[in-house]
Amino acid sequence: MPELLTTTVWKGPYDFAVTTRGTVESASNIELRCDVRSRAGGVTILDVVPEGTIVEEGDVVVELDPSGLLQEEEQQKILVSTRESLVAEAENALKAAEIAKTEYSDGVYVTQEKQLLSDLFVAEQMKATAQEGLDTSKVLYKKALVTASQMESAHSVLDDAANKLATIQTNLNTLRTLTKQKETTLLEAAIDSAKANLKSHQRNLQLEEQRLKNIQNNIAKCTIRATTAGQVVYANDPDIFRSSSYAPFIVAPGASVRERQVLIWLPNADDMQLRTTVNEARVTLIRPGMPVSIHLEALEDQVLEGEVTKVNQFAEPSGYWSSINKYGATIRIKNPPNQLRVGMNAEARVHVEQASEALQLPVQALAESNGHFYSLVKNGEEYETREVEIGSTNDQVATIAWGLEEGDEVVINPRSAGNLLKLPDASDSAPIAVGD
Repeated sequence: MPELLTTTVWKGPYDFAVTTRGTVESASNIELRCDVRSRAGGVTILDVVPEGTIVEEGDVVVELDPSGLLQEEEQQKILVSTRESLVAEAENALKAAEIAKTEYSDGVYVTQEKQLLSDLFVAEQMKATAQEGLDTSKVLYKKALVTASQMESAHSVLDDAANKLATIQTNLNTLRTLTKQKETTLLEAAIDSAKANLKSHQRNLQLEEQRLKNIQNNIAKCTIRATTAGQVVYANDPDIFRSSSYAPFIVAPGASVRERQVLIWLPNADDMQLRTTVNEARVTLIRPGMPVSIHLEALEDQVLEGEVTKVNQFAEPSGYWSSINKYGATIRIKNPPNQLRVGMNAEARVHVEQASEALQLPVQALAESNGHFYSLVKNGEEYETREVEIGSTNDQVATIAWGLEEGDEVVINPRSAGNLLKLPDASDSAPIAVGD
């Protein structure tokens, strides 16, 4: 009989864990962005505090180049000055139009009316005098003291005085009803036009002033300050999973940044997590809520406790060279120590299943056939094939639900035992006897 290598079935703590690696990050970051809007499409970093610097609220963290904006500011100031000059001219034109209306209604019109009233009085007096002269001529004509020619002359004088009086009355009525209305309408139209022109120039001035204010605000935004106390972490965009032509963004002096781009993170040291990926063969085993043991390379003597908070439903982007999908997972770090820093590398053991007492044996001591598992048990000098039902299994051991007992001696790699391992045929429906 060949000498076979055996091991003993034992009871003890069982831990089925999925091991993965990841990077420490803050679960709640304060983001410092570039809020500068530039016509050129971007601005350049002039200076930035070193990564890892501890800053207080209000400290300068990033200085962006405002030179292009300063040129825009000077050009805009010239435009504002031009608009201010046009507004002043429009205001003076409006005042002149309003004065012209007052001048006409309170001056020219009154003068013209009084002149016509004076002329009217004179014409009425002249007509009355001419009428008296005619009446006198008629009396004298009856007495043969004046000739017929003198009578005709008296009639002509009266007709002329009446015509002059009628002309003056017509001019006065025209002045009061037509001329005044016409002049007032023209003057009011001039005022309305001047007001509209003034409003247009004022609106243009407001737009230019707002543009100037926006430019000045952008210049002020070139100085980025910390909104809270924290440790500076650069929001670099590495070239992982990118094409060879992709240029990664690195926060450094000289780098060009766009509007709304995140430059700095100020992580919350009390709310830390581990960002990791899980192989597709293991991802279905991991669920939120599972406990995790975290070992950090920088803190060799400490094992931190964690908990799975999220497992992504979709695989992470991968390069053409990789045929294995990986899924992102997030692990919350419980009670993070003061020494913990963003960016630290860590190994995480996700405890899928744990038991304080479990019957178990090495996975090499199992043989599988038609979906059933068997062990070759040594009983004295004899060997017995037993069907066993396994529970959970990891890469090293399997737990036993039934078929074996603690202390049973089983053969490692039972298929190497040849005919000693008696497996049922696929057509054999009768179960093999399980030994006592």
